[in-house]
Amino acid sequence: MFIDNKGRIFGRINIVDLLIVSVVVIVFSTAVHTYRLMGTVPRLFASKWLKVEAVTFTRPELTRYFKAGDISRDKNGKYDLRINRLIDKDKTAAKRFTDGLVCTFEDMGIGHSNANSKYALRQPLFMEIEMLCFKDSLDDLWHFRGNTLFLGLNRNIIVNTSSVSFQMSLIRFLEC
Repeated sequence: MFIDNKGRIFGRINIVDLLIVSVVVIVFSTAVHTYRLMGTVPRLFASKWLKVEAVTFTRPELTRYFKAGDISRDKNGKYDLRINRLIDKDKTAAKRFTDGLVCTFEDMGIGHSNANSKYALRQPLFMEIEMLCFKDSLDDLWHFRGNTLFLGLNRNIIVNTSSVSFQMSLIRFLEC
């Protein structure tokens, strides 16, 4: 007979033992294939305070709301950004970004030809900012609130302080 009175197949292997071994083999092989297909899970390095130089474009009458010492908090209420100081740049540095004091999104190369892209931006405001950032082990780039930090006029970081909300672009890392 195929199964004897002790539950063994061909008198050698117990059915329960066979099921346990087959489940373990299936789970292990699935885990190996998933690991090969998906790769490793990214590990985050410890957070670090970075000093950066950033720029935002605002109307001249709103520049008074930007103050050294203003802080920003993440969605959980933790302090993660501070404006250290406002940086005075000469006219040539401003020209590099805006070709004077007024530009449009299209002038900066980030707009489209629709009506919204003609919204005039105003004066560049340069700041030294400290940000609580972390690094991802897979791409070795700095991240802030889920945004990857890139240098240039991509305006990828939104900041809300107690006195003002603005989008900023990173110019350079001052201290990493």
